[in-house]
Amino acid sequence: MVYTDDHRPMHVHIWHQGNEAVLEIETEVRIRENNGMTRTHLRRAVRLIEDNLELLRREWRRIHER
Repeated sequence: MVYTDDHRPMHVHIWHQGNEAVLEIETEVRIRENNGMTRTHLRRAVRLIEDNLELLRREWRRIHER
């Protein structure tokens, strides 16, 4: 998820079974916060984000750089 009223650096929030992580996407995919997510789920999330990185960056810019 990308929040519409969020701040830089470019990042996305992800959830799994009530746990949340925040991953930066500005220059590389980097885990900024992890609140209970397992390594397995974090690895999966990083892979998904890397596979869709350009789309996520484009949408982040569209939302925040009007």
